[in-house]
Amino acid sequence: DYLSQHQNPYSRGLHYIGMSAFLLCVFAALAKASWSLLGVGLVLFILCSVLGHRLFEGNKPAALSAPLWSIYSDWRMFFIFLSGGLKSQLIRTENNKK
Repeated sequence: DYLSQHQNPYSRGLHYIGMSAFLLCVFAALAKASWSLLGVGLVLFILCSVLGHRLFEGNKPAALSAPLWSIYSDWRMFFIFLSGGLKSQLIRTENNKK
């Protein structure tokens, strides 16, 4: 169900940009002991995800109804993408809808 809400590659791209920005902010916060950077990273992560849904998917982010599940699923999608396995997962999701 999660991937069916993330069919548009631009939406997924915005999610990945937001997650990457969050990771960079985490590393910067650790390096500089500036914990406000964690907040900046979180805002960027949320902003990119919401924009992806509003602009490209036309649906509401799952984070509004199930925040922990949504965050887990975002990161899972991100790492599956990085490992090269997302295309097969998207095809399986599309086939399950039929």
